[in-house]
Amino acid sequence: NSTSCYDCPPGKYGPGFEKCATCKVGMYSSVFGAEECLACQKGTFSLLTGAASCIECPAGKYTDTKRSIQCKECDINHYSEQNASIECEICPVKTWTNQEVGATECTPCKYGEVFPEKATGMCIKCRPESYSFYPGENIPKACHPCPIGASCQGGAAVENRIGYWKSHKHANIMNLCLIQEACLGVRSSMPGHPLNIYALPSGHNLSNICVEGHTGPICNTCIDGYGKSGRKCVLCGDVVLEQGLAFLRVLIMFLLLTMLVKSTMKSSMSKTRKPTTTIMKILLSHVQILVLNSGYGVDWPPLILYLLNGLDIIAYLDALLPIDCAMKGSSYFTRTLSYLLTPFLYIPVGAFVLLVVLGACKTKFKKKEMPGTAVVPVSASLKLMNGEKQEASLEAHRVAVKLERERKNDQSSITTLDKLKAILIISLIVLYPSLSKRALSLFACRKVYIFDPNTRKDIPNYFLSADTGIKCYTEEHLLWEFALGIPSVILYVLGVPLSAGFALFKQRRKLFNPKLEDIDIRVRSIFGFIFRSYEPDWFWWEI
Repeated sequence: NSTSCYDCPPGKYGPGFEKCATCKVGMYSSVFGAEECLACQKGTFSLLTGAASCIECPAGKYTDTKRSIQCKECDINHYSEQNASIECEICPVKTWTNQEVGATECTPCKYGEVFPEKATGMCIKCRPESYSFYPGENIPKACHPCPIGASCQGGAAVENRIGYWKSHKHANIMNLCLIQEACLGVRSSMPGHPLNIYALPSGHNLSNICVEGHTGPICNTCIDGYGKSGRKCVLCGDVVLEQGLAFLRVLIMFLLLTMLVKSTMKSSMSKTRKPTTTIMKILLSHVQILVLNSGYGVDWPPLILYLLNGLDIIAYLDALLPIDCAMKGSSYFTRTLSYLLTPFLYIPVGAFVLLVVLGACKTKFKKKEMPGTAVVPVSASLKLMNGEKQEASLEAHRVAVKLERERKNDQSSITTLDKLKAILIISLIVLYPSLSKRALSLFACRKVYIFDPNTRKDIPNYFLSADTGIKCYTEEHLLWEFALGIPSVILYVLGVPLSAGFALFKQRRKLFNPKLEDIDIRVRSIFGFIFRSYEPDWFWWEI
């Protein structure tokens, strides 16, 4: 009995002559009079029947099929940041969803977290004793192992230990310092390390990790206003005062060296081999060899280093005569030149003091001696008169040997030239270790790793071990090597032992005598310092 027909409302459909049907789940009709329901498109869903529209999947969810009744959550390390997504995107490298599903965004790896190649898409925080400086670093293993000389607390917390130096906060290699106490850092891993009392607290924010007065690679260069005293940088005083102190130290050193040369010349002419001089020479050589160990780049225990530093002052002239403050503003090359010129200054002065000054004093107070006359003993004459010719001949031979020994041991036969030769030989041999060490220091370069931020690698650089503020193999360094280093090596390092060896070789026939008193006193006075401590067959051993 109807006078009109009604269109099916949204959410329903029908042909118009029957009752309207309700749209099923996953389908919808949005207009009046729909003849059929439409399927929800990808990225949308309809959970209820009779839907007039489909609902868009929210961010973090998706549906990749039509007529969906619900949305799926994005898998772990997948995300969708927009509504109505038909798929989730994979998180970019070095990002993740923190092991959660339905993510709307991916979280980048944090500082100290890595993204290993063989891991299941996870950012992994480095554990203690490992580290990473770059968020999400893509490496085969979990993290980098903690470098030698560093303390790694996990993540990106890497601090150098005391005695080590790093060139950059992201440096992967810790450089062992020549002067361990000059390089600040956290506590050493060695139990009971004496330097731990100077250690910095973990988490310190100091930018300069060198002690006061030190700077440069491995903290082996003095800043302005400081100078080297031994191996450490000390605060310099007034320049005039420092120059006066340096002059006084040089004068005292010259006097000590003169006394040593005089004593050595006197003992060299002795008729017997005294063990005291030999023991002192052996001890000095032993100490000099020990001190060389401090420059080999070995992480010695601190007590050993203290011992080596103390012996350095005894064994080498340059450690006893610090002139850096007196020569303020001068380079290491200039100071080395002044040290290497020491023999040219000392030998004339020493010769003048020993031969002129002390010689004049000795002549003034020396008693006059009557010259002796060699006579044949009465016993030999009587034996000859009694017909005992053989015994008389033996007695005369003994007298002749005695007279020859007296002639060979007559100190008046020693000439001024002989004394000059002795002064030259003894001075050069005493100064030889210091001169050789200083000359060779121009060639001694130490490898120090410097971090390059562009390549993220530690690049090996070479610096002069004596002063790491000087880079090796530059034009300036090569100039000093050729102009000063090579001539000094030829003159001192090679010249002194070769010259002494050649001189001994020329006198070898005179040195094979088992008794020192049978060796000419002139030979003993010149070369006695070299050979008198050894048996005749080993006269060359000092060389």
